[in-house]
Amino acid sequence: MKYITVILMLLSLSLLMADPVIYPTTTLIENFGATWCGACQFALDGLDVIAAEVPPAEIIVSRLLTESGEYTTPEIDDRFDHYEVLGLPAVIFNGKVRVDGSGDGIADGSLYHAALNNYRYLGSPLKMLMPSFDPASGAISVSVELLNPAMSIQNASLIFYLVEDHISTELTNVVRDIVVQDLNLSYTGNAQVFNADFDVAPSWITGHLRALAFVQLENKAVLQSVSSLALPQNMVQAALPFDNNIQGEANVQYESPHFLIYNLGNADTFTRHIEVLSAPDDWYFNYCDADGNCYPGSIQSSL
Repeated sequence: MKYITVILMLLSLSLLMADPVIYPTTTLIENFGATWCGACQFALDGLDVIAAEVPPAEIIVSRLLTESGEYTTPEIDDRFDHYEVLGLPAVIFNGKVRVDGSGDGIADGSLYHAALNNYRYLGSPLKMLMPSFDPASGAISVSVELLNPAMSIQNASLIFYLVEDHISTELTNVVRDIVVQDLNLSYTGNAQVFNADFDVAPSWITGHLRALAFVQLENKAVLQSVSSLALPQNMVQAALPFDNNIQGEANVQYESPHFLIYNLGNADTFTRHIEVLSAPDDWYFNYCDADGNCYPGSIQSSL
């Protein structure tokens, strides 16, 4: 069966759009396991494959351990209960898409790749930044801005994770402490700043500590997340206001809505092109910018 033979993709630069109501989604990946769980190594291998496939800062990986001595706290076990995690490993993407077990498709990352594709390039109504994080004291500050005037968020949670990397050759991305705050948001046109304090043990290596924060709804969906890790120099992300899995009738041209491309790095010029990850051989792509300049998908354009 053939799907769409031509796709016209309309690209709009965020700097040309007034008051965008979406922002690129950073996907939170929560890996639930234990130090004694031998099968959990398959999950670690698969997540390493995913981390190598996507640009830095598109995903945030955290590892939560149960029944694992000093690496387990009541707050961490609460997260296992929150998702009703009974078998290990369990890897959950943005609170909603869950991949259990260690069978086929885990170590090679293919099942994780399919789960991640639900969120790559997805637009979020929230913009989150982390103005400050002091790993020595545990003090953290996070700003959250609701971009859509037609929305409000009620009975949500703002959750902070303190993560330690490179504890040993086997242990990294390990959640050490969790702080949870109630969150209600209405549109104000400005970001709201929230502060928290982690409990930092003297034995933890300060230089290995990082922080992340995310907004989670009552239905467990994670709307947005942010990390203390620095963004790379070149960091471009899309924010789609539509499903990124497009299907249609044969010999029908599909014209997408405008979507936003954000330059989140420091570089002020970049080159864009369409990279076809999965499509039949007879598909063809064009794209147009906000000025009406259109290009075949195989031609690069500099901005």
